[in-house]
Amino acid sequence: METTRLTMAIAAGALLVAGTPAAGMAAGPGIKLSAINASPGQEVELTATLVAAGGKIAGTQNDFSVKPPQISVKRKANGKPDCTVNPSINKSASTFVFRPANCGGDACNTVRVLVFSTEDVGTIPDGSVLYTCKLQLAAGAPAGTVPIELSGTILSDATGVRVCGSADKDTPCKGNVNGKLTVTKKDKGGARGKKRK
Repeated sequence: METTRLTMAIAAGALLVAGTPAAGMAAGPGIKLSAINASPGQEVELTATLVAAGGKIAGTQNDFSVKPPQISVKRKANGKPDCTVNPSINKSASTFVFRPANCGGDACNTVRVLVFSTEDVGTIPDGSVLYTCKLQLAAGAPAGTVPIELSGTILSDATGVRVCGSADKDTPCKGNVNGKLTVTKKDKGGARGKKRK
């Protein structure tokens, strides 16, 4: 009788452990934006990484938003966001557009990103960089941390079926992680602290 109870207790404990993500592991699939440190006036690069968490992800969609004029997304010569899909994941049909539609100047505070391919529908490896975007920090940006907000994430498999998404009937993308940019002021007293001769 005691042996049976012990066996049941061990089995129940194993189920609890199996159902609980280990420390540091993502709770589910999603996209992770990078944390950046920069000085006022500096150009930096935002990185988006896939958190597959066991899902078979072949295509992604998401928006990210910055806070102009403190942080703005740099533009290419054609006016589109200065973003680049990771060439190693073979998603050559990927697109980057400013939102809201037909915006101009500081009103273009959001970028919509679609990472996909019409030729290569293979699974994107977990932990892969999806894309990078160049951001410009204003010369007068105050010290502090500014969020780079992630929204509208949709992850799909090779057949186009949603693994997770942002609609009411979708499984939430629990692995989403907002980015952040921490502004640090340069020390103007570079010689301060040195002993005078």
